[in-house]
Amino acid sequence: MENIKNIFVNKEKAAISFSIGCFFVFIGVFYIDEMINFDIKPLKSIMLLLGLLLFSFGIVHSVYLLSKKTPMLIIKDEEIIISIFLRKNRVVKFEEIESFFLVETYHRGFVSNRNIFIELKETSITPSKGWLCKLLNGIISKKITNSKYSIQTIFLDINHDELLKILNKKLRDFNKSKN
Repeated sequence: MENIKNIFVNKEKAAISFSIGCFFVFIGVFYIDEMINFDIKPLKSIMLLLGLLLFSFGIVHSVYLLSKKTPMLIIKDEEIIISIFLRKNRVVKFEEIESFFLVETYHRGFVSNRNIFIELKETSITPSKGWLCKLLNGIISKKITNSKYSIQTIFLDINHDELLKILNKKLRDFNKSKN
């Protein structure tokens, strides 16, 4: 019997993101006159329009997350299925995975983002792709260059440490069953 772990969207975080996006778009509507005033301050107008576009996209993403009924992440005994916004789901087989590791992004001393990277056994960047790939292979560690996939944990309804423990346990169990 296959053991499947489904991880869904954290609706509270998606609602907060939706509220913030709506707030800034609502404020942007009041400044629409300054946004289309390209004659006097073109750079300010462009920046305000780009900000409005960014927060509008945040609203669309939040609505998608709030309406999503299927899991964002499915962990099976043989594979991981990662749901990606506006793209086809990614399937990563445990036989291709070397390890998992957490990368935290900091902004002004606070963690702003956490990703769990999936290090593959085979390299995802081949030197035949050009000088940039050769340069990256020389600068960046092998662990990062072999990480073709990642799991963004910000909107998942699970703690990143707990998810990392589940993934590592599934990988150990898979490796034990193959030996």
